[in-house]
Amino acid sequence: MPHFDFQGSRPALEATGTVDLVKSDGLPISGSVLSGRDSWSVQVAIQVKSSLNNSVAGIWNVTIFCESLTRGPGDLKLAEAQSEGEIPAGPAERSFSWDLPVKPEQLPEGAYKLATIAFFRPGDEQRPLVTGFTDGPIIEIYDALT
Repeated sequence: MPHFDFQGSRPALEATGTVDLVKSDGLPISGSVLSGRDSWSVQVAIQVKSSLNNSVAGIWNVTIFCESLTRGPGDLKLAEAQSEGEIPAGPAERSFSWDLPVKPEQLPEGAYKLATIAFFRPGDEQRPLVTGFTDGPIIEIYDALT
């Protein structure tokens, strides 16, 4: 599955992360073709290595978008999550994760490229401290009853 391309506004931070597609029963989705009748989720995991002098409290924002590759609705916001978090003073590591559910009716039939955007914004700053992006995977939704 895709890995995040992260950029930080401070050299004392290093972030990595992955995006995985999971069936409603918790098992990984092994292919790229999904039934339009099934629920599934996007699991996002981010690891941060810090050598900051002070810990930083703030908000993580994670958004999943779908870009239609066939005739269809265009770009859609599929799921979004916000959660409080803290990047510790270093040297230290911290992991963050989200499970973003996708309902069957959210995507009509077609091919889509998923894109995930994640950023951490300190509580009193406008500019994110860490920003990351994934491009993919490509999925195809079909209607199992047609």
